[in-house]
Amino acid sequence: MDFDQQITDLTTRYRRQLAGLGRMQRDIADVTATVTGPRNAVGVTVDAHGDIVDLVFPTAAYRAMAPAELATLLRGVLSQARADAAGQVADIVHRHQGDQGRLGAAAGATDWSTLMPQDPPLPAMVRDWLSARSPRPGGRAEDSGQAGTADDDAPRSAGR
Repeated sequence: MDFDQQITDLTTRYRRQLAGLGRMQRDIADVTATVTGPRNAVGVTVDAHGDIVDLVFPTAAYRAMAPAELATLLRGVLSQARADAAGQVADIVHRHQGDQGRLGAAAGATDWSTLMPQDPPLPAMVRDWLSARSPRPGGRAEDSGQAGTADDDAPRSAGR
C-alpha cells in the first residue's frame, strides 16, 4: 500500500471513529432507568448521569410509612435506578468501544466527541504534503481521491 493510500485510510478510519463517538453520545443521552419501590410506594426515574428526572408516588402507600422508613425506601430506589442507568451506559460504551470503553464509562464524560479532535493531529510535514495534494482554483489535485482545501486538513481545536 502506498503512502497516499495509507494517509487516506488513516483519515477515513479516524473520521469513522469520531462519528462513532457522536452516535455513542446520542445513545447515552437517551438513557433512563425507572425503579418502583415495594407496594408502589414510590417510583424514581433517572437519566444517564443519575439525576432524577421523575419522582412519583403511584399509590397512597407512602402515607402509612414512618418518615425514616420512607427516606430509606427513597434512597434505596434512587440507588437502584442509578445503578441501572450506569449499567446501561456501560453497555452502550462497550457496544461502541469494546472492552477499552468499559473503563471510560466510569469516567462520567458527557461530551464524548471532545475526547478526540475534529481532525487527526498530524506533523506539519504531513499537513503540508496533504495541502499540496488538495485542489486549487483553476487546477486539479495530484490525487483525485483527495478532495477539499488546505483548511480541511488543518488541525482544529476539540473545543466548540
